[in-house]
Amino acid sequence: MLKFLIILILILLPLGQLEKLPINNPQVGLYAHDLVVLVVCLFLIKEIIKKKKIIFGKFGKPIIIFLIIALISSAINSFNKTSAEIIIGFAYLARVIGFTGIYFAFLNLKIKTKPEFFKQLMIFSGLAAAVFGLIQYFIMPDIRPLTANEWDPHYYRVVGTYIEPGFAGLIFIFSLTLLIDKIWGKIKKQNLGYYLMVLISYAALCLTYSRSAYLSFTTAVALIAIVKKSFWFFIITMMFFILTISILPRPGGEGVKLERKSTMLSRFQNWQQGLTVAKDHWLLGVGFNFYRYTARDYGFLDKNRWQYSHSGAGVDNSLIFILATTGTIGFSAFIYLLISLFKWGYCQRKNSFVFLVILASTVIHGFFNNTFFYSFVMLQLWIILGFTENN
Repeated sequence: MLKFLIILILILLPLGQLEKLPINNPQVGLYAHDLVVLVVCLFLIKEIIKKKKIIFGKFGKPIIIFLIIALISSAINSFNKTSAEIIIGFAYLARVIGFTGIYFAFLNLKIKTKPEFFKQLMIFSGLAAAVFGLIQYFIMPDIRPLTANEWDPHYYRVVGTYIEPGFAGLIFIFSLTLLIDKIWGKIKKQNLGYYLMVLISYAALCLTYSRSAYLSFTTAVALIAIVKKSFWFFIITMMFFILTISILPRPGGEGVKLERKSTMLSRFQNWQQGLTVAKDHWLLGVGFNFYRYTARDYGFLDKNRWQYSHSGAGVDNSLIFILATTGTIGFSAFIYLLISLFKWGYCQRKNSFVFLVILASTVIHGFFNNTFFYSFVMLQLWIILGFTENN
């Protein structure tokens, strides 16, 4: 059953915003994959009750420590919130807890499928997202009309079904990493189809014009070169990447200018706001997913549109977001989890560099976006960790 549910999740993920369920509340985003995750968690709970024990794995302890701190922070900060704000805040925390259930499900539910099967599924899932992105680029390159729904005014950029070029780019990097792992050392044996998949994912990535995605891609290539001890892989790939960027079409608009300063200044301001909140609530933060209400009270969000902003609930930096919402205690717990993951990924590098590279790419991307808590990224990270450790 778990195998089927994971397959269903990976089928749904490339649909992005198209799988969003109609909820009459702009602050709530409920997706079809959330319901599938709920079913996974119900099966997990049933199995735990049946066996009266749970396998925590290598990361159960740091995961649970962080979640408990997030729960305590939210509980303490809920006293000055309305009933609706409390429900919305705890609903998001419940989602994060539910997503970690994917990891625990891999460890506790019987599944005999090899990791290669899930890697293949993730490749096709990422490829589907890239294809949707390229279709959007050629059929609907101007998404500025979507600003009426509080989306950014992107013009001639691949935003895909996620309507976010930065996050779309990172997901394309996930599939590229899996494809490189699949192809590495087996050039003569591989079907040409894999190289076509690389080309499609690479083209979609480049056409996002996302600097955070470009930096994450460079990090991924560098780390693969280090793990595989292939200096030439890094040099050749980077030369091709630089050439690609130099010849990319720039039909107009600020978004395709890599030297653009407007988004950079906006991001710096966003970081300063997050650090201001973190300084004022340094111990336990303002509560996990209560940030939107704090930003509203600080005057960081438009008083008339604060509930509609897609980015209003977070900070454009995952670490600052953690610091602001769970304080130094939660931040320390999250860093402990990250260090544990990196140590394990480094030890596993000889068998597969996939998890280490994807984690590093996500961390780099997370310096410029709230990446770790973006639903479509978070789910894939737990799936990758689950089948890799369960190997």
